[in-house]
This record gives sequence, C-alpha cells and structure tokens, in this order.
Amino acid sequence: MSDDKDYAWVADVLAARPKAVSAGDWLVVDLRSLRSGPASDMTAQWRELIRRYDIAVLAPELTPSSLIGLP
Repeated sequence: MSDDKDYAWVADVLAARPKAVSAGDWLVVDLRSLRSGPASDMTAQWRELIRRYDIAVLAPELTPSSLIGLP
C-alpha cells in the first residue's frame, strides 16, 4: 500500500509511530487535533485527510479468521 501514490500519507504516519510500537501492531491516529492548527508545511494530501476523517486506522497485516471453502 505504501507504494500507491494515493496512500503516500501512510509513510508519514508510520514515521511518526512510537518506537514501542512494532511494525506488526495496528495503529490508531486521532486526526481531529490536527484540524485546529495544521502546520504550514502540511501536504495537500494531509490537509484533505484531516478535513474528511476523524481517525486513521492502519492495520499492517490482515488475515482471514477462516478460509472459505475449507472444512
């Protein structure tokens, strides 16, 4: 997903991930606090993201709870 130009903002979120959080952990980012005073160097992509959504949830790996068609 990080290779998709529409999701370039993901790299910024991952870079801001606390050091105690492993690469496989889910990450929830509260975007509401960014609305009141967005940084002047914030990209247009980030401005649009925080305007549209309250939170961003990143799940590095999704796996099915069961495989379809298998007993």
